[in-house]
Amino acid sequence: MLRRVVVLGVLVAVTTAFLPACSGGAYVQNAPPAAPTVDKPPRPPGQNIVWVPGHHEYIGGKYVWKQGHWQKARPGKVWVSGHWKHTRRGHKWVPGHWK
Repeated sequence: MLRRVVVLGVLVAVTTAFLPACSGGAYVQNAPPAAPTVDKPPRPPGQNIVWVPGHHEYIGGKYVWKQGHWQKARPGKVWVSGHWKHTRRGHKWVPGHWK
């Protein structure tokens, strides 16, 4: 019985040790991706839209390029492109958002 309690305690400790890293998004310990691929936007499909540039995402242990796309503009808002931020814990992707 004591062994089960100890094993359960270790499992809980190991599992919860990784929760803070998951709560704010993934951190990548190796270098950030190469410079973004230049996404030349296609012709706008209409008015009042904003081009959201493509970016690298870290998926399955490697960087994958995600194509840019058009998004409907939000009156009074400005699109802030996503970017990789270097922190003490590694590189973290900060998603694009409206401001």
